[in-house]
Amino acid sequence: MLWVIYNGLRPWTNFRTLSDLLQKHPDFDSDNLKLPFCLIDLQLLTDKDIACSSDPRVQVLLTLLRERDLTRRKTSKVG
Repeated sequence: MLWVIYNGLRPWTNFRTLSDLLQKHPDFDSDNLKLPFCLIDLQLLTDKDIACSSDPRVQVLLTLLRERDLTRRKTSKVG
């Protein structure tokens, strides 16, 4: 299973398969490009969502990525 972690300014509303994300290339098997991926939209994650992970490393990673993104947004609004 492929995982995509997204931390854009707006919620993810785009593609949900690799074939939609990648331009067709002869080196890629078209069947593999049809696989869906699991999307983690950091903007929508709550502390409770993150706490659901049984792996503390994942909890720390998601928290750091989300907080970095929140800090970056606050900084960009000030400047």
